[in-house]
Order: sequence, then structure tokens, then C-alpha cells
Amino acid sequence: MELQIHVRRARAFLFHSLSLGSASLDADALELRVQCTIKGELRSSGSGKRGNAKSKNADGYIWRQDSGVIKWYLTTKELKALKSKAPTLKLYVFGIGDEVHSLGWFFMDLRTPDTALRWIKLVNSKYSGEIHVSSQLRKAPSFPSIPPPPPQQHDLPVVPPTTTGEDDCLDIGDHPDAIYVLSIVVEGATHMGPMVEALLKRCSPLELHAILAKGFWLSYSIFDVVVQTDVFHTLDVAGFDVIRDSFRLKSSLPALAALFTDMAVLPIFLCTVDRILCRTEIPVANWLPSTDLGSISASSPELRTTPPALQLKGPYPFLASHETK
Repeated sequence: MELQIHVRRARAFLFHSLSLGSASLDADALELRVQCTIKGELRSSGSGKRGNAKSKNADGYIWRQDSGVIKWYLTTKELKALKSKAPTLKLYVFGIGDEVHSLGWFFMDLRTPDTALRWIKLVNSKYSGEIHVSSQLRKAPSFPSIPPPPPQQHDLPVVPPTTTGEDDCLDIGDHPDAIYVLSIVVEGATHMGPMVEALLKRCSPLELHAILAKGFWLSYSIFDVVVQTDVFHTLDVAGFDVIRDSFRLKSSLPALAALFTDMAVLPIFLCTVDRILCRTEIPVANWLPSTDLGSISASSPELRTTPPALQLKGPYPFLASHETK
């Protein structure tokens, strides 16, 4: 069975109100994304973008075409088990600009999976807000799906960050000494065709039609947040806007060095409908300066004089699709 949740619009956010003790946000600079986990599988919508100033949706956000569709494939047995043991889905809403902001969440019930479009108010939101959403349960497409790559090839290690309460920072390590901002920028991608041609040639006509209709996107996951580019339809030069996602980390340099060493690489995947086509890997294991990290802090001269050591710049090559098919 295929469960679809379709996010259409969002509205009524109070980004400029300080009465609730929240920081003012620039609504025009934000993109909205919705995420949910079912049976350990995290899915994310595409980007909801600010409505045109001349349209009736000028004060809200719109997910165009199928960018707001989130879906899972479940067996009848899995669906029955979820309905009896964990029927309530919790969907998180994030605002993504120079930083990632939690905008609250809303609930949906698996016991009534077919619902018409309706407005749902966000829970635990500093900025209020409503989401226009529907859901549908239908028979899954008949063609077989290609199994996902083994977990050890692309899953990030489990990182137990917690919210500190200070501007939604993530707390990493036992002895934080400063707040660090980790920014990840995806500027573009080119020459992806040779990496996936062999895989696409093995697709059935029905599968190939679905892939060409849905298009492609780049995606990565970090700190339980899935980030995706807009959909593009050519593998020569990807046509998507530059995305920049920033995470505020309350931590220390030794803790961050340990985090990146354990992570080793940050994989970014080229995806299409139900498939990971190929990946590129950003090496982060030796990202921080080679100076004795235990003896310096964010204000130390050693750090101030070595900014290049804190930056990683591409381009990075894609790995052939046979490694991730």
C-alpha cells in the first residue's frame, strides 16, 4: 500500500511578533519543509515557498506541483500493526533560511488515512501557523522497487543532539564552551548522466516514465533533518536554486572533532522516485584544525588565524551508480 500525505499551503505565521518571546524571522527568506517518520523511515517534503506578493497567497507558503507529497510504502500487515499500536503520525514543520527553525508540528491519524484538504493548526509553535494538508491510502504501483543501498553505505551515525533552549541550539558533547554555526551550501550539480545511465537502461518502461515525470533531486540528512533541493529534470546541469542550511551547535571543538571523525563523510544523494541513483561524499573526518583541540576554544588565537581549516569547498565527484543501486 502507498500512503501519501500532500502538503499544499501554510499560512497565519506570526514571524514578526515578539509577544510570545520568540525571535523575529524574515518570512520572505524562509522555505518550509514538513518531515515525518514511519517505521524508522524519515521522509521530507520539498520546499514550500513564499507566495507571490500579487497573489491571494501572499501571506503564506505554497508547495507547487508535487513538491508537497510525502509517501511511504507499507504492507497490509505493517499498516494493520501501525493502526493498532501507533496510529497517530506526528509531522514536524521547519523553516529553513540561514538557519533551521522549528515551527512546531501537527498530527494525522492512520485510522482515517483518506482525508480531504483541510487546515490544521500547528502545535507547540512560537509563531502560530496552519498547514493545508490531505492524505490518501492507495494500492502501490505494480512494478517492483529496487532495494535501497545497505545501511552502512549511506546512513549517518546516530548523533544524540538535544535542544538547549537557547535559540533552538543543538547540544553536542558534555562540556560546551560556545555556540558554533555549521552551514552546508549546495550550489549545483553537473554531469550526472554517466553515473546512472546503466541503471536507467534496466528500468521497465513504466518505471522510466515515473522517473522522468517526477524528476530528480539532491538530498542529505544530518541531525535528524532531511534536506532536499528542488526537483530538476536534466542530468547535465541541475536546475535548482542554491540551498544553504545552517545549524546552531552548542558544543566544544573536541566534541565537534569527535562528531566529524565518527561521521567520516557527509553523503549527498542523487534521488528520484523510490530510488537513490548515486552519491557524492563530503569528507569531514579531518575538517577541524590539526592543533591540539583540547587546549583551544572558540576565542583562541589558533582558531582565529586558521579560518581555511574550517571550510570545505567542492566540487566533489559522484560515485558510480553500481555502488548504490
